Amino acid sequence: MKVNKLSLNLEKTKFIIFHPKRTKIPNNFTIKINGMELERVCFIKYLGIYLDQHLRFDKQINFLNSKIARFSGLFYKLRNLLDLKTLIQIYYSLVYPHLIYGILSWGTASTTILKRLQIIQNKIIKIINFKSPYDHVSPLYKQLSILNIDKIFTFNCLKLMYKCKHSLVPNSISSLFTQPVHPYMTRFSEGNFSLQIIHTNYGKYSPSYACKYLWSALPDELKDLPFAQFRRAIMEIINYR
Repeated sequence: MKVNKLSLNLEKTKFIIFHPKRTKIPNNFTIKINGMELERVCFIKYLGIYLDQHLRFDKQINFLNSKIARFSGLFYKLRNLLDLKTLIQIYYSLVYPHLIYGILSWGTASTTILKRLQIIQNKIIKIINFKSPYDHVSPLYKQLSILNIDKIFTFNCLKLMYKCKHSLVPNSISSLFTQPVHPYMTRFSEGNFSLQIIHTNYGKYSPSYACKYLWSALPDELKDLPFAQFRRAIMEIINYR
């Protein structure tokens, strides 16, 4: 860094150790730069995403909950003034950007943690449709062609895998997925990516494994469609599951 005339603000520099919850990390583990000891933290905010030491993303989900929950009162007021089409446009302007930002990372959180965020999204969808808290919400998502949290994650995973297959992303990203299934050209290997045998939850819930798993389940005839047609096709499939 000195060679490139760069410097760090050591007072603001922190470090975090990612590890399974049951793995004990020595409390005396330290990192020093120029003789100054850095502070170790349990979570850190990086590019707007909260990363915790166990990669559970509960801090990120709680953050999104607080951001999105504020809009429920707004929709209560607006639904008496605006038509449904305009309310949906406002939903995509205010709520949806928070749900898609970084979802390929925090979307792999456990179902229990994601449920907190799903409850808030369900509440807003019911408000828009003048439904009570006790009404079923699944038909409303299909009626409005709005995706819930799980389907938003699936949609974005499949878009990313399509771009990797067709070299529409930088090599630094596609290299995370493009290891071939095996060296022999077969009907299965063409257009698919290797699915390693996973023995841990960290591997099972990693974005790379989740994306490749979803891609492998997609019909082969969709994988070479033009991108606009591909998006419409998978949106229709996902929305009507």
